[in-house]
Amino acid sequence: MIAHHNIKIESPPQSNICEDQPTVSFLILTFNSSQYIQQCLDSVLDQKYGNYEIIIIDGGSKDGTLNILQQYSKESPRFHYFIYPNTTIGKARALGMSHTHGDLIVFLDSDCVLPSSTWLKDMLVGFDSTSVAGVFTFGKYNRKDPSILRYSILSNPYRKAVIDPLIGSQNYIPIGTGHIIIRRELIDKIGGFKDLVAAEDVEVTHSLTNLGYIFKYMPGVEVYHYHVASFSQLIRKNKRNIMGGLNSAAWKTHFLNAKRYSLFSFIDLFLPFIPAISMALKDRDLAWFWHPIVTWFKMLIAFGLIAQRKIRA
Repeated sequence: MIAHHNIKIESPPQSNICEDQPTVSFLILTFNSSQYIQQCLDSVLDQKYGNYEIIIIDGGSKDGTLNILQQYSKESPRFHYFIYPNTTIGKARALGMSHTHGDLIVFLDSDCVLPSSTWLKDMLVGFDSTSVAGVFTFGKYNRKDPSILRYSILSNPYRKAVIDPLIGSQNYIPIGTGHIIIRRELIDKIGGFKDLVAAEDVEVTHSLTNLGYIFKYMPGVEVYHYHVASFSQLIRKNKRNIMGGLNSAAWKTHFLNAKRYSLFSFIDLFLPFIPAISMALKDRDLAWFWHPIVTWFKMLIAFGLIAQRKIRA
C-alpha cells in the first residue's frame, strides 16, 4: 500500500531566489524518527536559499513521526511526504528520487541537524567543476551528548588519517548519504539506487568515481548527527553496515586502497585498548573507552556473518 501526501509547491517570494540558483531537493528517509525529525526539518527550513523542496519518504512509522510530518506539510509549501511501508533502504531512496525535481539532491539522515542557515550555500560552493559529482562532509557532536553518541562520531575511521579533499577511483573511501549533495543527472546515469538493505549509497558513489567523477570533501560545515543513543543501537547499526559491506564492491575497493593502514588495523582489531587510550588523550574525551567493547562486538558479528555465508554455500 502506498500513501502519499502532496502539497502543491508555491514559488517563494522572488526576492529570495537568484536566477542562477540550481533547484535543490532535500531527500530524507524516516522510520520512527520522532526524536530528532523536528530539529532536522527546522534546520532545513532555516536555510537561506530560494530554490529548494523537501521530500520525505517514511517507512511506516508508528511512533508519532507521521503526525509531525503532517503538521509540517500544512505549514510549509516546500514540504512533501510519502509513505512506503516495508521497503528496503535502497528501494526507499529510489522511490524518493522519483518524487524529487531538483538538479541537485541533498541526502540527509532524519537524525541530522544542519549547523547553520548558510549550510546549503556553503556546500554548493564545492560544485566548481563538471567533474564534481557531489560534495560531502562528516558528522559532529556536542560535548553534552551521550558518550556512546560521541564515540560513534569520534571513531569514524576517516578521522584517523588525512582525508584527501578530492575522492576518486584511485583513493576511494566508502562515501555514504548521511549528509551529501549529488548531481541528479549522474544518479540517473548509473540507473539510480539498487534495492539493497545496506550499502546502497556507497554503491552509487563508488560507481560514479569509476566513471571518472570525483567527490569533494567540504571541511568546516560538519553536521550534527545523532544517529545512536544507546550501545544496542550502535551495534545494530554496525551489523547492518557489516552485512552491506560483505556484499559491496565499493567496500572491497576501499579495503584494497587501505592496505597501507594494515598495521594500524591489526592493532585496532586485536589490541583495541591501545588506540582507545591514545585517542582518549588526543580528543580529551572518555567516550573512547567504548572502543574495545564495540570493536570486539563488531568482530563477533563479522565472524558470525561470514560463518553463516559459508554454511549456506
